[in-house]
Amino acid sequence: MPTEPPPTRRTDRRIVTAQALLGIALALSFLRSDAASGPPWTWLALVLAGVAAWVGVSALVILRPVFRIAPTPRRDGVLVTHGIYRWLRHPMYTAVLLTLAAVALYRPGPWVLAVAGVNIVFYLTKSRYEEGLLRAHYPGYEDYRRRTLGVLPGW
Repeated sequence: MPTEPPPTRRTDRRIVTAQALLGIALALSFLRSDAASGPPWTWLALVLAGVAAWVGVSALVILRPVFRIAPTPRRDGVLVTHGIYRWLRHPMYTAVLLTLAAVALYRPGPWVLAVAGVNIVFYLTKSRYEEGLLRAHYPGYEDYRRRTLGVLPGW
């Protein structure tokens, strides 16, 4: 099985910086948006935000001992396969995508939709990149990958 070259600290810093900048861009686009939240979508946005919070907090609580913002696994880390990770390989990314959907529904202005779209592409790409790192780092990862959902069903 081919392994990917080990990531560099520079790569990790670039990815973390991109995450931060995309988060800031989303917040600014939300504040800049002229679109009013419409009553038909407000409830759905709130439900998605609540589910996103539950998924994200559940993931963080379980992953806390080996948590990293950067995609490179910790050298002393273990593959976490319990809790919400029993069903989802990347629940934090799922939480981010649900949050993006909630923000886009709550305030669907052009800036919000554009920045949310860029964020979605970024996180789906990052999850693919991280899959390669996890596969190379953990011997049992391929079996785990086969029996769980990725960021989104079918992804």
